[in-house]
Amino acid sequence: MDTYHVVLYIHLLALFVGVGAAAVLLVCLFKLRSTWNTGWIDVAIAGLVILGLQGPLIGERAGKKLEQALHANGPGPLGEPARRMTRHRGMWVTEFSAIGIVLGVVWNMTEKPGTASSIAAVVVGYAVGALLAVHFTRAPAEELAAVAEPSA
Repeated sequence: MDTYHVVLYIHLLALFVGVGAAAVLLVCLFKLRSTWNTGWIDVAIAGLVILGLQGPLIGERAGKKLEQALHANGPGPLGEPARRMTRHRGMWVTEFSAIGIVLGVVWNMTEKPGTASSIAAVVVGYAVGALLAVHFTRAPAEELAAVAEPSA
């Protein structure tokens, strides 16, 4: 056994590994191509687009408003404007509906339904998240009672 034959063996072994990897990759690509025709993938992409848009367009703006209200409030107990901003629906709906979209997409990934069912899963997830957000942004009963009482 000389150096030439050892290097030739390693070279051929590497070539076989490369051909094997290429074969697996080609099978995956053809499988991906056939899978791409299912509607749930398109719905998942649309869900990601919604997440990518509503975060910066709605959630980030609401977060900036909250930041300004907290700076204006300063240290100490929260005043009414800052407290009201902590319940800003834009911030809460964006967060909770994003969780709902993600859960709908994960459901679609596991069940792989048709397009209509995939859309329904994401819409239901969004709606449940938004409704929960609206529920959590309501003012506590103590604050509502204090506003309703006439000042003496």
